[in-house]
Amino acid sequence: IRSAVVASSPEQPQQPRQDEDWRSFRARLVAQETQNQTNAGEEVDASEAVPAASVSPEGWVHETPLIEQGCVILSSTQQRYGFGLHQQYFHKCVMLVLSHTADFTRGIILNRPTPFKNDDGWSLWFGGDVQSFQDDRTAREVTCLHTLESPAAQRMSVKVIEGIYYTTYDCAKELVDQGSATPADFSAFVGYAGWGPGQLQDELDRTSGSSWRLASAATGVLLREFQEQQREGDEVDGIATWESLMRRLGHGPAEVESSAGGFSDRMLKEWIRVNLRPATPTPVVTAAAVAAAAEASKGSRSPVALDEGSVLRAAAVVSAFTLGRQYLHKSIILLLRAGALGSVGLVLNRPSDKRVALPGGGAMRNILFGGSLTLRDESIVWLHRNPAVPGEPMGGSDVFKASAEQAVTAIQRGDAREADFIPVKGVLAWGAGSLEREVAAGHFVPVAEVGSVPWESIWHLADPAATDALSPGLEGVGCAEWNKLRQAEPAAVLGGDEAESADGDEGLADVALLKWVDTFLS
Repeated sequence: IRSAVVASSPEQPQQPRQDEDWRSFRARLVAQETQNQTNAGEEVDASEAVPAASVSPEGWVHETPLIEQGCVILSSTQQRYGFGLHQQYFHKCVMLVLSHTADFTRGIILNRPTPFKNDDGWSLWFGGDVQSFQDDRTAREVTCLHTLESPAAQRMSVKVIEGIYYTTYDCAKELVDQGSATPADFSAFVGYAGWGPGQLQDELDRTSGSSWRLASAATGVLLREFQEQQREGDEVDGIATWESLMRRLGHGPAEVESSAGGFSDRMLKEWIRVNLRPATPTPVVTAAAVAAAAEASKGSRSPVALDEGSVLRAAAVVSAFTLGRQYLHKSIILLLRAGALGSVGLVLNRPSDKRVALPGGGAMRNILFGGSLTLRDESIVWLHRNPAVPGEPMGGSDVFKASAEQAVTAIQRGDAREADFIPVKGVLAWGAGSLEREVAAGHFVPVAEVGSVPWESIWHLADPAATDALSPGLEGVGCAEWNKLRQAEPAAVLGGDEAESADGDEGLADVALLKWVDTFLS
């Protein structure tokens, strides 16, 4: 257990002071143990060094191995990408555990202010991803923290630690209506974070490195940090609060300075921009614009009528593909199925390091990542564009889906070469109307002319010799094929570059894709 902010440490064994909170007494014992180790000259590994004890008017902070009500959970940056690729709201978060039992642990994030207000004009904070802003208003859970000591407030509240309580929004509003409090007495958090039986402990015990650090902090410390955020306003990202506590725990060089301004910081800021800031219209290619362009293009089938064999490409940058599903950034997709019940498709331009040969031997081919869902039999889909080879035609795309046996037979007969086939593993799936809504939102642009798809270049992605020759970076993860397709499309379909301006930071989206590939496809 570490101590970073402590009171004095007498040499004699300490006894609880009159009316002293047991947590404060424990902190003094931790401080004394730390001081005794220092006085004894015990050698401590540099990575585990305890910072020099100092006196703080606000009180104490120390690390603890105990999950308990009132403890503080701080996210760690020691994992490879941490929360950079998913759940960015947990990156550099500070959480207060409101309750902990054998069945459930519940906490709220303390350092995610928002500019949002509810219908009563109360300012709202993001408290976690469960029953939060993404849910219907009736399903949201609002927790109100306060420091009120009045009998009326105490009757309606639960004590977290000495001097900090929580209650429901309805109870808080009732106290205000009774004249026992004002809205300014409460901080309203929408949503919470939750862990099932043993889940948080399992995450803490991971041998690959935990996502979390546990700490115990004096009431004054938490209130000071919280009040500092309130003074800074709702535009802050909360990182300064995390940095302050981590430095006091002795993790400044190892975690604060080493991670400042890095990829995960940028991803957190992007998540805040998208989710905790008022929405602003972003000009992107819309389905209506694509439909109008297609209608003006004589002889082409409508790209909005999605069906089997339709080809889509992702728009230039979509925040949803930056913060999650990064594999869809600058992707090219072939639909295998489309209809009233939903759609199934494959990503065509994501080569992986895994390779496979057709049954019976032969040249190895790169397996292309087709999607995050695995087929029931975990089989590989073999695609080809050779009409002399048996297979299921994919609509009007001139692409066929064949079995491995069909491919081997065609090669043995001399009707095809191994290079005619690309192996794809995994699929994408959308529920009824879901893909159409993404197209309407501008996330995907249906390709009006299938002939503009760089099929030869896509097929080369399955050739190990070709991909080994590619320079590392975006070219090696299929973005060159996306660029070729985009450049080949009529300007009228694009609506011009201005109409497809980025929904976010294209450079950040590119980095997120590369890190996703490095994590999951390498």
